Amino acid sequence: MLRKITRLVTMLPVLFLMGCGGIKYTSSYYALMCYHSSLVSSGTISFKEFKGRFVFKLKRTSGNDGPITYEGSIKEGEITVFYDVNDTKYDLFSLSGEETTSGYSETIEKGKYVYIVLESNGKIKEGSFAFNMN
Repeated sequence: MLRKITRLVTMLPVLFLMGCGGIKYTSSYYALMCYHSSLVSSGTISFKEFKGRFVFKLKRTSGNDGPITYEGSIKEGEITVFYDVNDTKYDLFSLSGEETTSGYSETIEKGKYVYIVLESNGKIKEGSFAFNMN
């Protein structure tokens, strides 16, 4: 009996760790000649070919509340970019064919984590994206 209790007590922390938090979004992609960089409040990705989902987790750390500024371009294919803050998903932009865009999001509170998610619809060729929160 004592052995069963001891085993249960040692397993409880493992069960709690497995059930807590977790990762909200995960990257899953195929890419050719891909370069990406991510700092606390900014991220970039460039590639020759891309298919799948790529996720940045950024945080507004300096200044006051403000938007996410972005730039993006592709030569071929379709991609949708959205962001999630406080479990609310917002569309940022979509590109198809040979398109370029730049702009900014709604205001994000200082100290908030933001997931920026790039999702392709099939294969994309020659893309470049940059996001900044400061």
